[in-house]
Amino acid sequence: VVDVASLATADETVGAWTSAPAGSVIELGARAVSNNHLPHLSRIVLADVPGRPYSGTWLAKDVSRLPRVRAVLLPNVDAGEQPVFGAGTYDVASAFLEAGTTAHVVSTITSAPVDATLAARLRQRLQSETSVVSAVASVQRDAIHAAGQRLGSWSRIVVYGSGH
Repeated sequence: VVDVASLATADETVGAWTSAPAGSVIELGARAVSNNHLPHLSRIVLADVPGRPYSGTWLAKDVSRLPRVRAVLLPNVDAGEQPVFGAGTYDVASAFLEAGTTAHVVSTITSAPVDATLAARLRQRLQSETSVVSAVASVQRDAIHAAGQRLGSWSRIVVYGSGH
């Protein structure tokens, strides 16, 4: 799992992405912003380069230039823990899948952070299993068992692209 800091610029993110080993999982700390009226304008908001406003904005067309990775972990909250409203990560995940840069995008279906313990278990499982879908499913099964069959933050995790 290659972690890209939430304050990374677009160039730093591309550098981390392109230097990642084959079959990596990229964890973006950047905010996903959906555009419900024009989905192709949905974007990922990275840090701007000082003096270059909006240089940290990745549109759907920008992700098509990235090399293919196994999966992308995409938060549904910004770095300040503010929820992302609207379609959240769905449109951004669709852009990654349509561009062919990944086969799977793992995110949350609701605009709320996943607790740190669950996120750590997910990262560990993604590193040890080859199937992204199996890794997420096993983390969810473990969480269901540990929670006594009650709903919890595990139920918000989704894998976009698992039906492809």
